[in-house]
Amino acid sequence: MRRLWKKPALVLQFAVAFLCLVGWVLIFSASGVMAGEQYGDSFYFLKKQVMWTLFGLAGFVFASRIPYFFIRNAARWIGLVCILALLLVYVPNLGMVKNGARRWIGLFGLSLQPSEFVKIGLILYMAKFISERHQRLVELRRGVIPPLLVLGTACVLILLEPDFGSAVLIGSVGIVMLYMGGIRLVHLGLMSVSVMPFLYLLAWGAEYRRRRLLVFLRPWDDPMGDGFQVVQSLIALGTGGLHGLGIGGSVQKLYFLPYPYSDFIFAILGEETGLMGCCVVLGLYGVLVLAGFSIASRCPDLFGRLLVSGVVTLIALQAIIHAAVVAGMLPTKGLPLPLISFGGSSLVATFIGLGLVMNVARMERVIRDQVPEMIR
Repeated sequence: MRRLWKKPALVLQFAVAFLCLVGWVLIFSASGVMAGEQYGDSFYFLKKQVMWTLFGLAGFVFASRIPYFFIRNAARWIGLVCILALLLVYVPNLGMVKNGARRWIGLFGLSLQPSEFVKIGLILYMAKFISERHQRLVELRRGVIPPLLVLGTACVLILLEPDFGSAVLIGSVGIVMLYMGGIRLVHLGLMSVSVMPFLYLLAWGAEYRRRRLLVFLRPWDDPMGDGFQVVQSLIALGTGGLHGLGIGGSVQKLYFLPYPYSDFIFAILGEETGLMGCCVVLGLYGVLVLAGFSIASRCPDLFGRLLVSGVVTLIALQAIIHAAVVAGMLPTKGLPLPLISFGGSSLVATFIGLGLVMNVARMERVIRDQVPEMIR
């Protein structure tokens, strides 16, 4: 194990592979009955997930092999282009509306969600900005406000879709990266206080968000209405017990739990594999995160350290939020479980982010030789 841990990139790849395999099994188990009735093919969702996985692997290889210094030089523009891509959802005959939200674009017969790729683009932008101006992060006007304006613009565009969960996630990752870059705690406190009124208005400004918050606190008050999702999710977790009902044995997936193959796939994991299966999957995420931060700690380039830390933080926060929502610890949000939930855009974007992590790991020695002035 000690020898293996000396190669964090290899450990990370093993964790990613196992999580993807778990995802395939759970997606087939959670969607097989429904897909067979609606599409006449029990493997419908699994086939699509495998296809998106292949696309993701292509993005992973490309992101891991593209010259590292090109990524570092183009990071700011990549981030800005990703933000502008959010406007594509408003282009006629291109933007798509599903379930009352305008979050997707139709391209070559596929549905893509630009906000998923914005997460990686903003990490690149923040890593580039902070690495170039980390000494100015102690200054509010020239060091803190510029990246916050870019971050705020992206969050506002995502909120207009509307997608409150992704906006909060992106904002949280940005704040974490600023903290890693050396932002003063005083400025961080001022920023938090100034954002609080806006978060309050966003949380209580829409009726459906108010209902979600109130139901999150007391879901059993309306078990057949607004609290239906949370109640069914808790029933799934409770039914699983310690060892679970076995793969394929879930009852809640039979039209009780909405979106069991995506938004609530962790509940199916708990029902079929029990507490032990949930702990194993969470442990795999823990291994991935530790391996990622190990890669970041070995990189002598500040941009590389921030890039890897941002991607790992994104995956960790998204996994935590998803599991907390399923367990009734947070209001319901449509955030997928990274590498496991069904969804093409999220899967491909995650693979691209992990490819960037592998790029940093692969180029560690080259970076150390070519940029000695940036070592620590």
